[in-house]
Amino acid sequence: GLPAKIELSINSHFLTAYHQRASLVALLRELKQVFPQALIVGHHDLNPMKACPCFDAAKEYREL
Repeated sequence: GLPAKIELSINSHFLTAYHQRASLVALLRELKQVFPQALIVGHHDLNPMKACPCFDAAKEYREL
C-alpha cells in the first residue's frame, strides 16, 4: 500500500473536492429556484477561446 502520509494527502484532496462539488451543486440548486429559466453552462460555452472544453457543465448539471 501507500505510505500513510501519502494516503492521508490523497484522502484529504478527495474530501476537499467532494465538499467543493457538493457546495457547488447546492448553490446551483438554490440559484435554479430563484432563476428557473437560467441555463447552467461552462465558461467555454460563452467564449470558445476559454480553456476546459472537455468539461460539459450543461450535461453535468442538467438535472438541477
